[in-house]
Amino acid sequence: MHRFLLLLFWVGVLLLFDASLGLIFEEVWQKRLARLSIRRLALAEGLLAVAFLVLYYYLYTH
Repeated sequence: MHRFLLLLFWVGVLLLFDASLGLIFEEVWQKRLARLSIRRLALAEGLLAVAFLVLYYYLYTH
């Protein structure tokens, strides 16, 4: 269980970092991938990261 919690935490942190880079460089990515909504993808990734971190906190404290 400890390894799963560790993986859950670091995947959450990496997803948050990746989502922030996606939002910072949104204009660059939007030019390359015109058909996709980069903002929507980055926000969904950020919400998934927050959900992972909340799940980590819940499992770690209980």
